[in-house]
Amino acid sequence: VSTQSTGSGSYECQICQLGYCSDSKGTSGCSQCDTGKSTLATGATSASNCTSDYCVVPTTPPNSGMIPPTNSRLTSGTTITLFCEDGYSVEFGTSKTFKCDGTTVFPPLCYRTCDVTMNTPQSMMEKNLIPGSLKVKTAMHRQMLNISCAEGYETPMETSWEMYQCHGDGDEMMSKIHFAPCEKIPFPILLVVCILLSLLIVIIIIVSVVCNVRARRGRPGPMIVDVPPSPGHMPTPPKRSPSPSLVPAVIQNIVRPEERRRIEPRKSPPREKSPELYDTIANFFK
Repeated sequence: VSTQSTGSGSYECQICQLGYCSDSKGTSGCSQCDTGKSTLATGATSASNCTSDYCVVPTTPPNSGMIPPTNSRLTSGTTITLFCEDGYSVEFGTSKTFKCDGTTVFPPLCYRTCDVTMNTPQSMMEKNLIPGSLKVKTAMHRQMLNISCAEGYETPMETSWEMYQCHGDGDEMMSKIHFAPCEKIPFPILLVVCILLSLLIVIIIIVSVVCNVRARRGRPGPMIVDVPPSPGHMPTPPKRSPSPSLVPAVIQNIVRPEERRRIEPRKSPPREKSPELYDTIANFFK
């Protein structure tokens, strides 16, 4: 605080602005701090209030406010708190507080919250959803909601649950989340057919093996059946040769001509000499 003459012999107090301070006597005007230094508040009464270890609160984002307010000068490391307006919140998982330091600081943003109140327990049951899977009334930006289907139902993607994400960076219509209904799980006809075919194949294999085993055990041996010859084809009884003791020796020595030919080896007829070969030999000895 400095004093300044009004010209009529009286003085009035003057508050020094940010970055300025008065002398120790408080009788001179406010003087600016050295380069790179500033005061943290107005009304500095000493040059010792000028410091280089300070930061400036950044501009307030839309739909929000901060404490301390924008352009305030704070000691480095001071915590700043962000407040969002009704119907807005920071991004899911983001803190509302941040620290001010000597560098450029970007505060978190406030996004529109997503409304899920239209999904009442009654409407969720009509859509074959489990009401207990919805645990919030409003969702923050980028927050995921896991909504489960009732037993025996599934989503169009053939899963038992569906994930919904809040997008608060759009208009009001985009911030409303409507849950899709679950559909009844169809009867697995193809699976049943495959199982029945597999069982049928197994039964056929077992029956085939059992039949083969029984056939091998009960197979009869070869049967010999005497078939009497027909009257027109009576077999001729074989001729019995007389005993050698009853046949005279002279008769035994007689051999039929056809048997002799069969017994004696056949002699090849003599080859006739070729006339040409004879003449050649005769001319050679002359």
